[in-house]
Amino acid sequence: MAHLKEVSDDWLQIPGRRERQFTLGRFEPDYVRSSPVLAATTSEGTIQAFVNSVPSYRKGETTIDMMRRRSHAPNGVMDLLMVKLMFLSRDRGFERFSLGLAPMSGFAEKEGASAEERAIHFFFQHLTFIFSFTGIRAYKAKFATDWEPRYIVHHNVMDLPRVALALARVSELR
Repeated sequence: MAHLKEVSDDWLQIPGRRERQFTLGRFEPDYVRSSPVLAATTSEGTIQAFVNSVPSYRKGETTIDMMRRRSHAPNGVMDLLMVKLMFLSRDRGFERFSLGLAPMSGFAEKEGASAEERAIHFFFQHLTFIFSFTGIRAYKAKFATDWEPRYIVHHNVMDLPRVALALARVSELR
């Protein structure tokens, strides 16, 4: 656990990284102990990166939660862990692997979003200091074979800024 914490602490020093909740897992030793963890190590046994997986609420599906790496880990180590985790999940009988959500990551042009909805989307695309929604989608897109849309239903367009800020707020650890 101490070695995993070292990796996590190093990851938190990378610019733009911070503990979150809701959209990604956070490092809590009891939680990490309760989930399967896959780690990439050097030939000397030093952990360079790790991921953990959690069961999904959909039968036959598993998903990834935390993804942490050392700041100077070899390029591609997270991709290696993702692929290994997907194969291990398949070998354990899972039929689907969910990459989770990529909230606020895009409106499809054909969806006919209103000017207000496009403005909110633009706002979140360009305020990456809050959360890089497009970055997480771009990373997950390397592995995704399909995307299932999720929608927010609202009564009034004035609700959209509050919804967007609520998503940012619940993603932050206080």
